[in-house]
Amino acid sequence: MRVFKRSIGSIVECTFDDHAMNAAVIECTVWGKLVHVDAKQIIIKSWECDKENHADPNNENFAIVKSCIKRFKILR
Repeated sequence: MRVFKRSIGSIVECTFDDHAMNAAVIECTVWGKLVHVDAKQIIIKSWECDKENHADPNNENFAIVKSCIKRFKILR
C-alpha cells in the first residue's frame, strides 16, 4: 500500500482484471491522476476539466479493487 500512498497526485498507468457479464475476465488499463487510496481500492481520475472555467467539473473517476491490480506504473 505504501507505493500507492506515496503516489497520490501522480499520473499513473494501472492494468487490472475486470469482470464482464456472460464472459471471461477482461484485462483493462486506465491512465490518469491517482486521487485516493484506502485499504481496498485506489481511485484514478482519468478526466478532469479546468474547474475555474467550467460550472460542471466533468470529472471521470475509476475505482479499482487493489486485489485485481496486475501492473501499476508511475508515469509522472
